[in-house]
Amino acid sequence: MKNKYILYILVCVFILACNYENKPNISNIDCEFSVRRFDIDLFSIDTTSIDKDIEIISSKYTKFWEMYNIGVIGTGDPNKKGFNEYISRFITDKDILEVKDSCEKVFRDISEIERPLSLSFRYMKYYFPGMSVPDVSFHISGFNQSVIVDSNLISVSIDNYLGEKCKFYDMLPTPVPLYARVNMKKERVPFDVIQALAMTSFSFKPIKTNLISNMIYQGKILYLMSKFFPDVKESDVVGYSMNQFEWCANNEASIWAFFVERNYVYNSDYFIISKYINNAPYTSGMPQESPGKVATWVGLQIVKEYMKSNNVSLNNLMMNNDYERILRESNYQPE
Repeated sequence: MKNKYILYILVCVFILACNYENKPNISNIDCEFSVRRFDIDLFSIDTTSIDKDIEIISSKYTKFWEMYNIGVIGTGDPNKKGFNEYISRFITDKDILEVKDSCEKVFRDISEIERPLSLSFRYMKYYFPGMSVPDVSFHISGFNQSVIVDSNLISVSIDNYLGEKCKFYDMLPTPVPLYARVNMKKERVPFDVIQALAMTSFSFKPIKTNLISNMIYQGKILYLMSKFFPDVKESDVVGYSMNQFEWCANNEASIWAFFVERNYVYNSDYFIISKYINNAPYTSGMPQESPGKVATWVGLQIVKEYMKSNNVSLNNLMMNNDYERILRESNYQPE
């Protein structure tokens, strides 16, 4: 037993050492970064001196202030007549204030968001020196868009990250399904910020729009995220529980055969693509133990095999839109 224990420790040390060696050295890369609390600034507006306070917040957040009011909460153009009344109603609304109070409690300490994001941005600068670190802010959207990307800004709707047991998600006109709430938690914010940044920086421009192009594009995004979060389990990057991740790993050959045998791989039908790419309680046609969007997980495995088999930089991978060629050159054949 003692010898087996020593062997186990040695194996663990070896694995950790290998992981460490595979990580790039970012010790000399600086990254100025912080989260701007737009959510706090907005609800700090004093309705008795609203003209002055709006002028302050408008000058601080400039373009985002306009985008937020027009595109997110629907209070309209801040420069139009009557705007002050609309924004005043929003920030004094009883239900919105209850949401705001919950957000303040959950996001009182944001160090567990700032630390991984700061580290991820440093890895980003290592792989893509020309990319700019975006401004990051928090806002309350009334349960609209989770992440907003505009120019050099990423803003997170923190009312969509209050935890799967949050009572508000049951109270919405269309309640949030239970399977979707699993990742509606504070810990998911850094991943969703980086995913939004990746999808904006490397948009989907396929030669052919079919299932495999969508699978591999999503796989590229997840692969890039894994490089920006090198210390994080792949299951967390994908957004799966360990049970879901292990189910995929144990059934990889069967999953791939499912798509091949039904002639789905090169299928360009929008319904087929959305059914296997988008989130769901489980993957249609597969056992209920399967997670949703399993095609994106397969896409990640194809990309990993492609990167093992080809001497390709991360930048070249992300710029490559020939998804059928990536599939061929990956030699992907799960057993």
